[in-house]
Amino acid sequence: MGTELLVGLLLVASFSNIQPAQAAEPVKEEQASLLTVDARILPKNVLPKPQSLTLKDLPWEMQKVAFCESGSRQFDGFGRVIKNRVGTPDYGLFQINAVHFPEAKSLGLDVMKEEDNIKFAMVLYKRNGLADWKASRQCLARYGIKV
Repeated sequence: MGTELLVGLLLVASFSNIQPAQAAEPVKEEQASLLTVDARILPKNVLPKPQSLTLKDLPWEMQKVAFCESGSRQFDGFGRVIKNRVGTPDYGLFQINAVHFPEAKSLGLDVMKEEDNIKFAMVLYKRNGLADWKASRQCLARYGIKV
């Protein structure tokens, strides 16, 4: 990600008709994102493509949670969202329980979509650590991860 930003800034410097950017207004913490680029800095024809959040972008222990929960898959071989085999309403890569759907929706996330499943898993992880994945504690213990 740093390389792309550097390339973008170098491209900006190469355009002689670009005026210096004005100071941006303060951004609320919940609006801030490492994946956001201020469009006032780069001309429209140089804006980078939005990057999506993938499993490989997450901390190592969260990658292992996804492996233990779903085999690191959002969809089965037929393109259906992975569901818990035990019968509880848990879905997708991180087996997000349906009890969390209202909160995810309030954040504009649909956990049936892979990227949103990842984003909401990170919301839970930042709030509770690995506590929401206690059911995978035996699997995670194989990697030295304690829940």
